[in-house]
Amino acid sequence: MKQNRSTWRDWKTWVIAMESLIILACALAAIRNHIQAMQELPLPENNPGYNYMYIHEYPKKMTYVAGIDEALDLTGGMICYTRYPRHSEGCACAPGPSGCSGVQDMAFVEVVSEVDFTKEGVYMIVLEQDMWEHPIQCAFPIEVISPDYVE
Repeated sequence: MKQNRSTWRDWKTWVIAMESLIILACALAAIRNHIQAMQELPLPENNPGYNYMYIHEYPKKMTYVAGIDEALDLTGGMICYTRYPRHSEGCACAPGPSGCSGVQDMAFVEVVSEVDFTKEGVYMIVLEQDMWEHPIQCAFPIEVISPDYVE
């Protein structure tokens, strides 16, 4: 006597399907735990935890006149440090549980780019903080215009 039963009604098929789901759930849980453990690695002693540096406020002067202005003026400029990357929410700094971890005047940060104030153009000003194991940078553009544009 041969029985004609659907394979889904067979208890062996259900057991195999349940075992597969349990193995998949365990594998996903292990992967999630591994990712969390990687994110909680201790930072080096000389690193306060800042991984990113952003422009908090731009300097008051962003346009310079060729041949007249001779030095970069960072007055009014502020930078902030955070452990979190910038999100696309339009924030000046990256939001996180503690917001901006530290805000500092741009005058105390090293400028690593050079600007030729005798030539017109757009220059990228790169600021770098290298007091920790890995230096971090941020940048903003300035413009050097011809004296002909100034009244």
